[in-house]
Amino acid sequence: MLSKSFTLLTTLLFTLGTLSSSFAFPNLQVTNGNLLRRQEVADSAASQVGGRPEQGVDPPPPPGPPSFTRLKLVNDRDHPWRPLRSGDIRGPCPGLNNLASHGYLPRDGVASPSDIVKAVQEGFNMNNTAAIVATCLGHLLNGDLVTDLLGIGGKIPKTGPAPPSPAHAGGLDVHGTFEDIHCDAFGIMNYNVLKIGIILQLVDFSNRYGGGFYDYTVEAELRYSRIQDSIATNTEFTFKNVRYITAYGETVFPVNFL
Repeated sequence: MLSKSFTLLTTLLFTLGTLSSSFAFPNLQVTNGNLLRRQEVADSAASQVGGRPEQGVDPPPPPGPPSFTRLKLVNDRDHPWRPLRSGDIRGPCPGLNNLASHGYLPRDGVASPSDIVKAVQEGFNMNNTAAIVATCLGHLLNGDLVTDLLGIGGKIPKTGPAPPSPAHAGGLDVHGTFEDIHCDAFGIMNYNVLKIGIILQLVDFSNRYGGGFYDYTVEAELRYSRIQDSIATNTEFTFKNVRYITAYGETVFPVNFL
């Protein structure tokens, strides 16, 4: 269950994001001070480059809870695992990567917030409120607010044209915002080896702090240990701003919805 302080802080971030839209997208302003509608922005941008307009959209309300929330097989006939095709992208979140590889998300790795909310509920039984908060926060930080699309990896043309600076719409690969990038990107070690070490450390901390179970105490101790390890071994490590919130938020995922 989300804490009251987390909910209030997330609401504040959403409010600030709304108020700052004119600063992040100054060229989307018209003379009367009102923001252009999304479709008008896309059509205007396309006319300047002489190409087909990227479809601007007014996003729909987020999906509600699924009708069935009991135990079910998620690796079913309708959602088989398939290897990546040319042009498909994957990113730093193994959960979203799996959802895309099984077809709960678009297999190319480009999705709308509504796609993601629905997929994490259907695939992981994630709480509806938590799914909406996490998805919208990630989209505000790294998604394209004109096309309403987010790359679960890096920025690719499918999500729409690059916005003006300081906005980036760079996808979840953008380091230190919503997700952290893999350590092998900095040449520290092979990520396949790192995953095994983290799993063994999780088991060890569960035995030491949770009596063989994984609970909130284990989560806090393990996260703190991982942060200290990163400070000691990764010269590019950063842990600040919104990433502080999202890191500890994702730490409780296994207890809250798995």
